[in-house]
Amino acid sequence: MSTNMKLFENTEIHILENGITLIMEHLPHYYTSAISFFLKSGSRDETDYESGYSHFVEHMLFKGTLTEGKLSLSEKFDHIGGHVNAYTSQEEIVIYNLVPSIHLEESLLLMTDMFNNSIMDQQEINLEKDVIINELNMTNDEPQEKILEDFFQNIFPDSGLGRPIIGSEKTIKTIDSQKLIRFYNNTFSGSNLIISIAGNCNTDRIKNIVSAIQFRKAKLIHEDIALQTKKQWGFTKMSSELIHVLSGRVLYKKDPQFYFRISLLNMILGGSMSSRLFQKIRDNLGLCYTINSDIDHFRNETIFSVYYSVMPSKLEKTAKTIQDAINEIIVKGITEEELYKVKKQKIGQMILSSDQLTKRMNSNLYYNLYYKNAINKNDAIKIIDETNVSDINEIISLLFSTDSYTQLLYKKKPKDALWKL
Repeated sequence: MSTNMKLFENTEIHILENGITLIMEHLPHYYTSAISFFLKSGSRDETDYESGYSHFVEHMLFKGTLTEGKLSLSEKFDHIGGHVNAYTSQEEIVIYNLVPSIHLEESLLLMTDMFNNSIMDQQEINLEKDVIINELNMTNDEPQEKILEDFFQNIFPDSGLGRPIIGSEKTIKTIDSQKLIRFYNNTFSGSNLIISIAGNCNTDRIKNIVSAIQFRKAKLIHEDIALQTKKQWGFTKMSSELIHVLSGRVLYKKDPQFYFRISLLNMILGGSMSSRLFQKIRDNLGLCYTINSDIDHFRNETIFSVYYSVMPSKLEKTAKTIQDAINEIIVKGITEEELYKVKKQKIGQMILSSDQLTKRMNSNLYYNLYYKNAINKNDAIKIIDETNVSDINEIISLLFSTDSYTQLLYKKKPKDALWKL
């Protein structure tokens, strides 16, 4: 028997007997539907010798199933006019498609076939190894991507969350069909799958179709908490003429109020063009081209970080100016005007995203994943709207209460200036 709850007026969730969590938002005024298969497992759930397997399997999902060759699979997706793709992150493997609603059921069955019946052919694996190693080398050639990857390795040295999503050249080269099939069968299970759909869909019919499908049963053990290292510095020599700096810390707080309030603070500090750091460092002083702060949310961890790239001669002044800006917000907090502006901006972004089916689909999914349907988008807007200056100042006190920042610096010459942030 299924258990059912209403999320929003036209959105419902079903926990089906086959283990699937099915979320559907019926939007009859659309001619299209967005659908995603969201597996609640990513690179952080791999063992050391499996590093990169999640990402490799994601590639192999498009290389053929028990009933469809890779060309046939591609042709069928092309025939229905969809835009199918996939990605892997630290905590998820996702297949998604935006398709005309008249072909939604066909897309659902094709994606189910990929999820349940991919074959992991050895010849295709051998071909894909070179593709993924090229992708790995592309990441190594992009300082902003590489420093983020290395930052996770530095800040979480004893956790799967610190491993590169793509793996290493060594682990990629040792992958074979037997290893990948074993990983695939142990990971791609119904109990760890959320199917989210938003658009013009017949919810009763979709529910009946998904309920009738048999999915693998496999128990996935998710690690509890990734602990931040006590190490405060990391240095890597690279060929870039710029010095690239990424500094951040981990917070272990996950309630909805914290989630949205730290997002507002981030927009004030460095998450937008009108933010304090962007205006001061980039627009007013012209010290660098790229500077921003960011928030990354995971199962049990929230990471706040500041990234910038700068010429060596501007490093010391840039670092000091950033520190001065952070000290100012610690001492004085934020203003009523700043909060009013970012609340208006954030709510506006949420309203704009409601016109995009893929964002509605993802929004419904993440509200289920992070908050177990305790709040919906209207509740989120209310949290944002009711946030006051003292709420944000509490987040500031929490964020900068200790000297627990891990800093990673990419530089060309050992003599480049150093500092304490």
